[in-house]
Amino acid sequence: SLEKLAAALGNFDLTASGEALAELAAIGTPPEIAGELERVRRLVDGYEYDEAAGVVARLLSRPEARP
Repeated sequence: SLEKLAAALGNFDLTASGEALAELAAIGTPPEIAGELERVRRLVDGYEYDEAAGVVARLLSRPEARP
């Protein structure tokens, strides 16, 4: 879930962030946020947790990002 991803990013946890991103990919994400999640993946891969957390926080505020 996006909430799990946000928590992992808040803890600067690369493993948990990767797992949360993989779970989101496995369940499928709305097309409206797929590009943003890919951006988050790139940021996590570059260890840019603060910026990735900001993107996830914005996604959490969007109704289409919620199941």
